[in-house]
Amino acid sequence: MLANSYLIISPAEPTDIASAQITQRQTIPLAWALSVASSSSRLISTHGHHYFETRTDDALKLIDRALAAWNYNTYFRDTLAPVGVFRQWLANYPSETWLYINISELIGQSPSPDRDMEELRTIPEKVSRALEEIEKKDFTLFLRELRRLSYPFVTVPITGDRQRDIQILSYEVRDTKSIEAEMALQMVGVDRDQSLLIAATEAIRLRGKNAGDATEEFDAEERVVIYTKDLVAARRLFIDRIGMSVLEESDERLLVESRGNEFMISRVSS
Repeated sequence: MLANSYLIISPAEPTDIASAQITQRQTIPLAWALSVASSSSRLISTHGHHYFETRTDDALKLIDRALAAWNYNTYFRDTLAPVGVFRQWLANYPSETWLYINISELIGQSPSPDRDMEELRTIPEKVSRALEEIEKKDFTLFLRELRRLSYPFVTVPITGDRQRDIQILSYEVRDTKSIEAEMALQMVGVDRDQSLLIAATEAIRLRGKNAGDATEEFDAEERVVIYTKDLVAARRLFIDRIGMSVLEESDERLLVESRGNEFMISRVSS
């Protein structure tokens, strides 16, 4: 039996999957994950049922923050357009309406349910980190943090490059008629009459004017990003030995400059 996730709106109960407004096979669409990424959302496990719970008002506020953060960039605006369509759909419900994402089937078929639940509880933290990066216009770290959502269950169908998106999606087309429809499916799921899915599909501009990636509007702020497991050793190399200047420094990253060129040195876990 194929496991599904279910988006349920009150007054339906969170376990009433027959009343789900939207469903998705095997995963949680990106727009749903953003909806439950506010600090007030809860992941509940009771009597064999597992579901997220949040108010639509809190979900809309988080989505609005996300849209405001990435809409300055053509690539994100074009490819993540379904998130905005989902936001419009959700805004039709009163602000105090409860939104539930039932993941009982996904957890029930998981070989590591406890670990998956632990990871899913970090969705607000992961989304917060991603949004902080894009609000600083650091598209590279934004994409890295956003894609960390994908474990477990969450679908993040963008890579930062239009051509690569198209290539990957072309191998994933399911019951859809185009790669745009497949991307929309992965971002919003399948609603009852598919009007949301159709609108989300029409909103996508996956094939832009050129094959540019997420860097296409960042000429003024373009920088090289270097990843390292040992930030202390990297600091010794770039600052002490090479003589670069420190612009910003934290426990996670180091921004240095040499002859007018900026380099972001970012620590990655082992």
